[in-house]
This record gives sequence, structure tokens and C-alpha cells, in this order.
Amino acid sequence: MADLAREPRPARARGLAAGAARSQRERRARLAAAAASLGHLDPSQVLSRGYAIVRAKDGAVVRSGATLARGDALDVTFAEGGAKVTVDEPRSDSAPERPGV
Repeated sequence: MADLAREPRPARARGLAAGAARSQRERRARLAAAAASLGHLDPSQVLSRGYAIVRAKDGAVVRSGATLARGDALDVTFAEGGAKVTVDEPRSDSAPERPGV
């Protein structure tokens, strides 16, 4: 602290200004990183990567095929649009059948 008192005022001012500018750059970088992280969680961004949101008739999100029964009405939301669907054959496994594979 004593060194600062001996430093000429213009030099101290430049040092403070440089420190403030550096601090502001660091905060902006952290804010940009946080915004990017939040963007990955944005439902519309998740949907744009090919995922869908499936809701039961009561509006609850369906998280497992084990909760479904034949004939259940579902609402599926895609990145663009959606569909009303009916369950033909519920599955509790995680891998869908892929014809021809």
C-alpha cells in the first residue's frame, strides 16, 4: 500500500484503469461462457438437435416407455411442429427397433 502512495497519480490512475479493464474483460468472458452453457439447456436448442418432448394426455412429460399402455394418447413436440400420436406397442427398453439393420 505504501508503494502506491509514492507512485505518481497518473501512473496509479493508468494502473487502476488497466486493472478495471482487465476485470471487465474477464467478467464478460465468464458471462459469455455462462450464456453458452444456458443455451445448451434451452429446450428449443435441444429439440433442434433431433430430440422431442413427449407429453401424456394430462400434460406430464413422459420419461419412460414403461409408463405407457397400448392406446395411450400422446402429444409429441419437435423443433418444428408436433403430432398427436397413439401408442401401438409400448417398450421399456432404451433402443428403438431399426428396420433393415
